[in-house]
Amino acid sequence: MTLGRSGGRLPYGVRMTAMGSSPNIATSGVASDTIAFGEHHLPAVSMASTVPHSLRQARDNTIMDLQTQLKEVLRENDLLRKDVEVKESKLSSSMNSIKTFWSPELKKERALRKDEASKITIWKEQYRVLQEENQLTFEDVLEILQEKYNEYLA
Repeated sequence: MTLGRSGGRLPYGVRMTAMGSSPNIATSGVASDTIAFGEHHLPAVSMASTVPHSLRQARDNTIMDLQTQLKEVLRENDLLRKDVEVKESKLSSSMNSIKTFWSPELKKERALRKDEASKITIWKEQYRVLQEENQLTFEDVLEILQEKYNEYLA
């Protein structure tokens, strides 16, 4: 809803407010420059003529300045949004290239580690079996030596 563009015709300088759109907006239905200047006891038709031209011009200049500032802020916002979009797209493409470059390497590394882990498990088992065999061989040699020593003494 645009303020100042209501269905009925109002004199210049008098505008219709949006009822209840903000807690700071007057709820009487009509707000004008004269209400802001404390002359709200005058009838609506004569209100426009009581506001000095210089004040209306100052108000209009202030509105134009605010509109200019708003345009600048919106333009800066658009530039920042575009900058963010460019950086996001660059980051996305970098992430994709990293994934496509490193993914095969990582798969190879994982496969090598898995292969090495299985080899280590096999080697540990072989080492355990060899240690048991060595222990049995040592016990056999010790037994044979014990028999030879006993034969020697007898």
